[in-house]
Amino acid sequence: MTKISLLITGALLLLLYSPVIAQDKPTFRNSDLFLSFTAVANNYTQTGEAKGEFIIANTGTSVLPATGWKIYFNSKSNLVTEHPDAVFNIKKWAGNLFEISPGISFKGILPGNKISFDVLMEGAFINRNDQPEGFYIVWNEQPLKGYDIKYLIENKISLPVIDGRLESDFAKNIYQRNNATTVIKDNLSKIFPQPVSYIEPGSVAILSATTKVSADSRFANEARLLRDELNSFFEKKEVASSGTIKSILMNYVPDLATEGYELKVTTDAIIINASESAGIFYGIQSLKTLLPADVWIHKQTAINIPSVMVKDQPRFSYRGLMLDVAELSKERGSVSHSRPDGAV
Repeated sequence: MTKISLLITGALLLLLYSPVIAQDKPTFRNSDLFLSFTAVANNYTQTGEAKGEFIIANTGTSVLPATGWKIYFNSKSNLVTEHPDAVFNIKKWAGNLFEISPGISFKGILPGNKISFDVLMEGAFINRNDQPEGFYIVWNEQPLKGYDIKYLIENKISLPVIDGRLESDFAKNIYQRNNATTVIKDNLSKIFPQPVSYIEPGSVAILSATTKVSADSRFANEARLLRDELNSFFEKKEVASSGTIKSILMNYVPDLATEGYELKVTTDAIIINASESAGIFYGIQSLKTLLPADVWIHKQTAINIPSVMVKDQPRFSYRGLMLDVAELSKERGSVSHSRPDGAV
């Protein structure tokens, strides 16, 4: 092969692979993208909607391409483009997540240029919290990586006055009102949720490694689980000292309501009464709420708990679990997975 042939072949190969090489190099710097949002008007055209303006600017030396990217942001209120044929599209995802993508008529943004487009928002612009924020760009070739965008939020409209004060002062007024609220510290139940009856005599009981757990044969499993957990709290077996709880007793009492229980903590013993295992289980959970949080962090030599007399039973034969699907939609499998947790 002659030298001329080699040169021609090399040139052809360079032309053939140069597009691939060019694609591997970034053509637009994310730091050159700038975005601003301005609140323009409340109750726009007397429809109860607010009007805002987006401006996307290219401050760099390369063209922002017409396709291949999306911008994401958060907004607590729904946003739509004012004109259906806008150069950008806005799409709402789950919760407060929104997406800006190039429209059919978008041709890119040249260096030093910018493009604006108007949006309509449900409700009104009151303060910064009502305006979108948290903008970042995602390129189609890197769908799992986002890049922060420099942005500016402005509010050039007059804020509405309600009851002689600016509505934006609402949070401050609520804080001052709550700050003046007297905190009730006495006679509050240390068991959550609030039981039907709760009495705290005022004395302190002491659990130790020598405290025994015994139960009716119906509650053998619950007794074993409680015994194992108590043993994990203490450093080692010790000789019983005066004033410590000698035993935890689980008794079968057939007259108690379904899933109901009685819990009595004295300086000598802890007694949990129930008519079925579920009641014993809930009694144990209430007992555990009396324990200090340190027992799950550090080994103990003794555990102080308040003496109490508690009676509780379900108010209803069913339980409810609130799922906030307005803020974040949930898949069917996720909801099904939550049902057992709600039953507890």
